[in-house]
Amino acid sequence: MTKKKVEQLRKFLKISICSLLGIELALIGSVAYNFRGNKAIKPYVENNLTKIIQKQEEKMGLKHFDMPSVEYDLPKDLPQIIKISPAFVGLYRPEEDKIYLITCIMRTKEFNLENTIAEIANFGFVNDAEEVVYHELGHFYADKLSEYLGWGNWPPKVVGNDKFVGVKMVSEGIAEYFEHKSTGNEYDKPPEYLLNLEEFKSDNDFFYNGGYQLVKPIIDKHGRIGIAYLIESPPELEDIIDLVKYQKRAIEFLDLVR
Repeated sequence: MTKKKVEQLRKFLKISICSLLGIELALIGSVAYNFRGNKAIKPYVENNLTKIIQKQEEKMGLKHFDMPSVEYDLPKDLPQIIKISPAFVGLYRPEEDKIYLITCIMRTKEFNLENTIAEIANFGFVNDAEEVVYHELGHFYADKLSEYLGWGNWPPKVVGNDKFVGVKMVSEGIAEYFEHKSTGNEYDKPPEYLLNLEEFKSDNDFFYNGGYQLVKPIIDKHGRIGIAYLIESPPELEDIIDLVKYQKRAIEFLDLVR
């Protein structure tokens, strides 16, 4: 392995100091652990899901339509490389009303052996299980609201067409809103943030952080009706270049109809 490749691995794994042997052993251990998962996650979620939903309802000021089912692995039809990706921790499938959690990249708040192993195997880059559930519940709520309104499952399958960007941005934005509202970690950025598309560091940054800032003022002001507007009229491709204009149009319309 060349020095250049070692440096690339260091950067990818966010490790500042690690010997070549240490990197190789860490990778082997991490991949092996990823096939095992954190055995503390399933009992934690099963024992606390009702409380997590109740807390979210109180913070959001709305009621969930139903209780989702939860699977503690990702669907078998997903490529294995996605299943062990540190950037992929959960999935909601609207056609199944089911949340999938990849437990190997999560920990609970308790101090125990399972959580310690998860931290070590993932070099400290693990996700809080409760926060992941809050996020996936946002996807669940948007889907069930769409069904309640007679619009069918949401988000629709739009991969590869012009509506994908707007739908993906709204979908992840709503889920991020549910997560941040539930944890109390809300934040605002100036309107210009959404106009400087070249400032986004990655697709995930755009869809998650950008999506959150897009939907936040709309949901803050109009709640469930705001969410309904977003899922029924997500930004078109031409709206992406001026998302502030889209926000303003949405809020002005909702102000009139309420």
